[in-house]
Amino acid sequence: MAFSRDNYVPRLLRELRGLSHVEQIQLSDTTVSDDDLVQLEYMQSLVGIGLDDTNVSDRQSNI
Repeated sequence: MAFSRDNYVPRLLRELRGLSHVEQIQLSDTTVSDDDLVQLEYMQSLVGIGLDDTNVSDRQSNI
C-alpha cells in the first residue's frame, strides 16, 4: 500500500488498522509524524514501512 504527499492524511492510518493482511506501507515523502505511526502497532502482518524523506524521528522508526 502506498501513499503520496497528495493523498496522505493521518486518519488513513487509523482506518487501516482493520486490514490484517497489509505487509508493507509506503509513506516516504509524506507528512507522516511520530504520533501517526502509533496506529501501525495494531497491524500484525506489517513487516515494512517506507519512511524516507519524512519527519519521523529515529525514536519511532523502529515500531
